[in-house]
Amino acid sequence: MEASAKERQKQIEREYDDRIAALEREWSEELSRKRQQIMRQAEEERQALTDRFERQRAELERLMDQEVVQKRRSLAQLFQNLNSQTSH
Repeated sequence: MEASAKERQKQIEREYDDRIAALEREWSEELSRKRQQIMRQAEEERQALTDRFERQRAELERLMDQEVVQKRRSLAQLFQNLNSQTSH
């Protein structure tokens, strides 16, 4: 009977160890999935920020170009006015 009890105890310990190992694998897989999800989200957010930055940079360049054109027109008008005043 004692041998049977020891054998039963070993069986219970093996089942316990197997269950622990199964849980560790499950948790490891879950952590891996969550890590991949976080990495995907981080990459999507990085790409969204990069796109937003590029749009804002392009808009700023457009506005600066527009301002340069306006200043050139103003200077041209100023010179035209000066020329017309000096020619009279």
